[in-house]
Amino acid sequence: MEHLVFTHVPAAGFSAFDVELSVGAWGLVDVSGYEGTNQYALKPLGEAPVVVVLKLRLKWGIASLARAIEGAWSAKECDRKWDGCQKLLNAELGVAGMSNDVAKREAAARLQKLLLIGAGEGQTRLRYQQEVDFGRKQQLLISQGQAASDVALLGLGSVMLDIAQATDQLALAIGHGESAHAPYLRKAKATMACASAFGVVADMLGFMAEHGSAGADREQALALRGPLEELVARYPARAAGRLVEAPQAEAVTPPVT
Repeated sequence: MEHLVFTHVPAAGFSAFDVELSVGAWGLVDVSGYEGTNQYALKPLGEAPVVVVLKLRLKWGIASLARAIEGAWSAKECDRKWDGCQKLLNAELGVAGMSNDVAKREAAARLQKLLLIGAGEGQTRLRYQQEVDFGRKQQLLISQGQAASDVALLGLGSVMLDIAQATDQLALAIGHGESAHAPYLRKAKATMACASAFGVVADMLGFMAEHGSAGADREQALALRGPLEELVARYPARAAGRLVEAPQAEAVTPPVT
C-alpha cells in the first residue's frame, strides 16, 4: 500500500482533522476507557486495541498543536499590550521630565535611566523571553528604595501595575521558564510532530489493511485510512520547479517584537 507523506500538510490541515476523529469510522473508535489527563493513559496502552492507540496518538498530537497555535497567537497579543504599557511609561516619564517641580524632574530622570532602554522604547524591540525578564527586572527595581519613592512621587503606580500584569500574561503565553523556544518555533515543531504521527498511523493502518484478518478487520483499517489519504490529497507536495522559482515563499522568519 502506498506510503503517505504528511510533511506538506500545514498546521491548519492537522487541526481540522480533529473533526474527523469524532465522525465516521474514527468516531466509532472509543478511547474513553484509556484516555487520561495531560496526554497520559488511564491504564496500560499495551492492553488497548491497536486502533485505540492510533486514535490517541492522532488526538494528542492535534491537541499539542492546538496549544502551540493558541500560544503563538496569544503571544502576539500579549506582546502588543506589553509594548503599549512600556510606551505609556516612557510618555509619562517624558511629561514628568518637563515638570516645573524640580523634584519630579529629577525623579523622572532617574527612572528613565533605570527603567527604559535607549531613547525610551528600546525594550519594546526585545524578544519575548527578554521582555519578560526585563519587565520583571523593572518590578524588582521599583520595589524599594529611591526608585519606589520616585514612582510614588510621579503617580506611576497604576502604570507599573499594568506592566507587571502584562509581563505575567506574556510569560504565560510563551511558556517562559518551561520552553526556550519562541512561539513560532513551538508551532513549527508541533506541526512536524503531527506529520510524523500521522505518517506512523497511516503506515500501521496500511499494514492492517493488507495483513489483517479478512473481513471486518481489513475493512475498518481501510475506513480509518481513508480520511488520512484525503488529507494528503488536499495538500500535495509542490513541484520542484515551483520551489526554485520562489524560494523566499518557503522561508520562515522569526518574529521581531
